[in-house]
Amino acid sequence: MHIIRSLSRASLVAVALVLVLATSVVAHDCYNASASATGALSKAQHSQAWVLAADVREIISTGGSGFFPLGSFPILTACQQKVFLATYAQSGLPLVFATAGKQAVGQGGVIAANNPNMDTGLASNGKGIDRFDATSNAIFAAIGAGYNAAFASSCP
Repeated sequence: MHIIRSLSRASLVAVALVLVLATSVVAHDCYNASASATGALSKAQHSQAWVLAADVREIISTGGSGFFPLGSFPILTACQQKVFLATYAQSGLPLVFATAGKQAVGQGGVIAANNPNMDTGLASNGKGIDRFDATSNAIFAAIGAGYNAAFASSCP
């Protein structure tokens, strides 16, 4: 019964992620996959061009972060957070997602959405600027796997 309840909670979390990211983040559709957590937070706090989309550590400790209001996610115990973070780390995804609040114009006036290089996998290679529309499935899977592992753990 415990496993079924855990899977149900993780499924609800995944659905919430899909709904919120699909509506909020697509408008701000890129993030720097190479930035450290500290660097991404600093950009979000001190830049007019970047905003905090989500800090995964804050989500699991407070139930919300960035675009996700408090109460959007289950809060994990300290033990569960360790399990979650160990599982999430295997994804190679950043812990903090700071997203562009202003559209960047690249060389020759080409924006990312119209850049032919995006079709070559550059939008999801984990280096430099990645796009949520190219990486959202991996993000959802990593967060879902983290919650599944945390709920299934032997943590009190």
